[in-house]
Amino acid sequence: MDINKKIEEIRQKPEHVRMQYVLFCVGASMLILFSFWLFSLKSTLSGAFSGNTQSEGTCSGGDKTCSTPSKSQDSSGSSENIPKKSINDLIIPE
Repeated sequence: MDINKKIEEIRQKPEHVRMQYVLFCVGASMLILFSFWLFSLKSTLSGAFSGNTQSEGTCSGGDKTCSTPSKSQDSSGSSENIPKKSINDLIIPE
């Protein structure tokens, strides 16, 4: 089937029929994009929750504790003492 011929056929149809074609094409495009996003999200989340991170820390296998390198160094190379806070300290200020 020639694409130009099909476009001319659609142009001859009433406006509500042309709008149905548009909605179908937009819906199909959204479905394809959503499925790509869903599959990429699934692989991203499975990597995040399985412990496969890109950081340069060390992990021990038995107890699954990890240590990551300190990122609190400024440009001069000295590290700052940053107090550790719990989530409650962040949510409920003193």
